Amino acid sequence: LFEPFIGHVPDERYIQAMYAYNAGLLSLGKFSAEYKKGKQALEELLAYIESHYRDIKTSGALERDPKYFFLKQYSEAVDENGARFPDDRIATTAVLMVWGSYIEAAALMGHALVLLGDAKNTHALAEVRSEYKATNGGLGIRSLEDVTSAKYTEAVAKESLRVTPQTAGGLRVNPTNRKLAGYDIPAGYTLTADPRIPFKDEALFPDVDAFKPERFISGSAESQRNVVTGDTYFPGGMGQHQCPGISLAVVMTQIFLAEFSAAIDSWTPTSTPTYVQIPIVILADDCVFDLEPATA
Repeated sequence: LFEPFIGHVPDERYIQAMYAYNAGLLSLGKFSAEYKKGKQALEELLAYIESHYRDIKTSGALERDPKYFFLKQYSEAVDENGARFPDDRIATTAVLMVWGSYIEAAALMGHALVLLGDAKNTHALAEVRSEYKATNGGLGIRSLEDVTSAKYTEAVAKESLRVTPQTAGGLRVNPTNRKLAGYDIPAGYTLTADPRIPFKDEALFPDVDAFKPERFISGSAESQRNVVTGDTYFPGGMGQHQCPGISLAVVMTQIFLAEFSAAIDSWTPTSTPTYVQIPIVILADDCVFDLEPATA
């Protein structure tokens, strides 16, 4: 995940620093050892990426090498006052992009695995396997085109996001007095578009607790019964501050589910899965599965 955002995979030291940063965020305790280690790791990551960014900018690589596309885009970005982003802000953005994609993908893979392995959802698992076998004559995924053509597996990932929402939506402070949906919202109040509200609305998603990937298969009978629009389905929030990691997480989860379900015949949690709830809903580290490999 470092590669699409900073142009290369750094030394193992910085990969471990990202793990430590993640552990610090999940600890949510400023006095815990994990938090302190995560804070130090963040400082190391920021210093490294800012130095890397300045090096490629000075050498001209930022302008000529397409692998630095992300950093190039942010080098031209401006804030709300029209000022260019400073180097440290670009480094911070890159760190958040890597972390956000990592944690969103890890969470979604876990949720989809639990749902797809449930005995009630064998029909969905069978469809994923059938779709995988039809890809490249049974050779599996070899390109991004193979991933984007796997519409049912994509629907599994999207329905997993609906059934087990990972985030509560971004929080923003309302800057001015305004009317919203008939309500007077004073300046200074916090607003959020919380996906958990529409995701659990029977009027939008009938049989709301059931796992039905067909909701997201365009033209299917099930999709006609559901209301899937940008106003009702927004797992990463909406507007300018929606999470960019969700789309990448869906692609990564598609690949993971296709390959995993082809190699593993069945998987069962050894105990009822537990979840970390803040800052993102994700399977706890103590979640263990019994795996039964597929026979040749």
